[in-house]
Amino acid sequence: MYSYHDWSNGYQLQLLCRNKPVAKEIVSKIISIQGHTYKSKFFKNNIPEEPEINYPTIPKQITRKLGLKPRP
Repeated sequence: MYSYHDWSNGYQLQLLCRNKPVAKEIVSKIISIQGHTYKSKFFKNNIPEEPEINYPTIPKQITRKLGLKPRP
């Protein structure tokens, strides 16, 4: 989990991302909407001891049947 806290500009973001570059990109895009710049001193990460157990890989197929269900 990554967090970005810039209290003076009103940001408190918490992101659950698999890697740091993706989290930084998301934070940068969010704060650029207001015209603010990314500051690395407000960016923090909390990496669990066993990330494979806490965040398993996302399965490609969730159900046994693929495709759309008909609308009622």
